[in-house]
Amino acid sequence: MKVSKFILYILIVVSAVVMGLFYFGGGSEQALSASADADVFYVPNYTADADLFYVPNYTSLAINLAGLLLLLAVVAAVISALMGFVQAPKQSMKSLVGVGLFLFVFNLAFIVAYNRIYCDLIRNEAYKVSLKRDSKGRDRVT
Repeated sequence: MKVSKFILYILIVVSAVVMGLFYFGGGSEQALSASADADVFYVPNYTADADLFYVPNYTSLAINLAGLLLLLAVVAAVISALMGFVQAPKQSMKSLVGVGLFLFVFNLAFIVAYNRIYCDLIRNEAYKVSLKRDSKGRDRVT
C-alpha cells in the first residue's frame, strides 16, 4: 500500500471521528455576546430573550481540523504543481497562462468587492447599533 493512501485513510477516520463528536457529542445553550458585535452589525427585532443558541461541545475541534485539512490540501497542491513543473517544464508553461488568468480575475474581484464593502460602510450608518436596557432589564436596539 502506498504511503499516500495510508495517510488518506487515516485522515478519513480522524475526520469521521471528529464529525461524530461534533454532531453527537452534545452541546449547550449559550448567550449571544452583544458587546463587541452590536457596534458593527444590524440586529433586527433584537430582544435579550432571543439571544440563546445551541453550541456543540466540539465546535473548536471541528474548526481546527477543517483548517488543518485545508492547510494540508494547499501544501499538497503546491508540492504537486512544483513536481509537475520540474518533470515537464515545456508543458507546464502552458498551464501558467491559466494560473495567471485565474490570479488576474481573483485580484480584480477582490478589489471590486473591497471597494464596495468599504464604501457601503462609510455611507451607511444603519450598521451602527446601540443597546439600551428597558425597565424590565432587557437589552433593546435603539
